[in-house]
Amino acid sequence: MYVSEILSRPSNLSIDEAVHSLKKKTLNNNGMSLSTYSHYDSGICPDGYQNRSSSSPEVVEEIEVLTEQHSFTLPLNHSNGKPHLEESLHTSHKNLTVSDVYPPIFAEDYAPAFHRSAAFRFPEDPIIPLPKNVLPVHYDLNLDFTEYSTGEHIYGNVSILFESFGNSTDDEIVFHAASNIFIHKLRIRHDGQPAGIKSVKRQFKRDLVRVQLKQRLKVTWYTLEMEFRTRICQTSFEGAHCIKAKIPNSTSEVISSFTTKFEPTFARTFLPCWDEPRAKTTFNISIKHPKNVTVLTNMPEQAAKNLKNDTVVTTHYQATHKMPIYLLAFVVGNFASLEMRTNRNMPLTLWLPKEDVASAHFAANFSPVIFDRIEEEFGILYPISKMDFVASKSFPVGGMENWGLVIFDENAILLPSSFSEG
Repeated sequence: MYVSEILSRPSNLSIDEAVHSLKKKTLNNNGMSLSTYSHYDSGICPDGYQNRSSSSPEVVEEIEVLTEQHSFTLPLNHSNGKPHLEESLHTSHKNLTVSDVYPPIFAEDYAPAFHRSAAFRFPEDPIIPLPKNVLPVHYDLNLDFTEYSTGEHIYGNVSILFESFGNSTDDEIVFHAASNIFIHKLRIRHDGQPAGIKSVKRQFKRDLVRVQLKQRLKVTWYTLEMEFRTRICQTSFEGAHCIKAKIPNSTSEVISSFTTKFEPTFARTFLPCWDEPRAKTTFNISIKHPKNVTVLTNMPEQAAKNLKNDTVVTTHYQATHKMPIYLLAFVVGNFASLEMRTNRNMPLTLWLPKEDVASAHFAANFSPVIFDRIEEEFGILYPISKMDFVASKSFPVGGMENWGLVIFDENAILLPSSFSEG
């Protein structure tokens, strides 16, 4: 709503009445009524209005529901202990859209820009909080990056340990997956046995997957297992930011590298997940990739195993600390590196295209100085055993503060040539 119109309301109108009147006026100007707005926002589309969207809000996708007879093995890390009830179980939320929060605004105040665009926002594509009857605890994530360059897709298996808080009426699990993610197989386990699944439905416009069980959820632990394929580098509104290069003696292009940026709500475009900052979990990650390609994630490497005549390798990484999924990050491509050490002998590594190494020495030399000073000033030691800084070409924002893997636009970290020439 426009703040000026509300503040200049007639004296006989309360603020609530002014807001209601302005909302009704805005919606009527766009051919909608307040009843249409409330029905559509709740996912119930009146007859005739559903056709305004390109696809119906609820679509059943071809997902294979796995049973005990199917082979689908993943490393699982089950936690012990009783499920706990969140303190914020009944917190209310306001629905926002991605366009409300991305891209970020740099050149002007947030509030005026937010209210100036209010008349043009509609309830399509709302960011709807997930139900709080379940909460993820841990992800085992196995990714395959061997076809990212020519195929523009990645493969993955994920096993998500979650706990149910046991409302007697709950028989549904809801999580995020955008329309560029194809879920091929899905299974839910309880105490090592498959839980009966009644239906799996996808709401593509809201990036939701709804799994209805044959029985109501219990107060206990469950494991959600999925096999999926993700198309990357399709739009600017996704978690993978890709750099393409031309094939020699050809007009075709391939992906030479990609970095990720999952903030604010783009983790759901890379893997099926609970894409909310309140859901803080740990991650075990392994990645299959070409041996000659640099692959980074939040944590240091733990082990690597060569495959296919030493051209492909599977790299396993140390388990992460508990963190929200928007801080999960990946970097893939051919990069040069400059490594410095802190006073505690912790490596700080700057990764960048080989042609930009000469412009990176100032940042590489200065980073351990400021890093040591920050630890000294705050009296807190950085808890991870490495820190990577990545200079990415045309990164959509100035930088992304992923834990252990900070990604910058190259202009924010490399020394301009004009400075070096002066």
